[in-house]
Amino acid sequence: DPCLLTRRNGNGIVFIGLYVDDCLCTGHKKAIDEVIKLFKKNSLKLKTEEKLVDYLSCEIIFNDKRDEAWLGQPHLIRNLKKTFGEEVKNLQKYKTPETPGYGILRNVNEDQR
Repeated sequence: DPCLLTRRNGNGIVFIGLYVDDCLCTGHKKAIDEVIKLFKKNSLKLKTEEKLVDYLSCEIIFNDKRDEAWLGQPHLIRNLKKTFGEEVKNLQKYKTPETPGYGILRNVNEDQR
């Protein structure tokens, strides 16, 4: 089961996404460092990446300020279009699969990074 956990400490908040044997941590830098130390202390094997560009076959593209990101699976979309394109070409087209206007905002307080 996919799972989203949060951990708050004096250094801020970390969002921890778990899926089978993959883990993604995002949040305040110092809080993430503390969570990684805790994981290692408990003998978990980790691979850390400072510049994330792919997670669970999702392409991740950040804006120049790195405060917003686009997540997508363009290779799957191309495959679906190739396989089912003719069957669905006349169906209604949606701009986004998410609720329009919904977004997650990042805390921009400098002392929490």
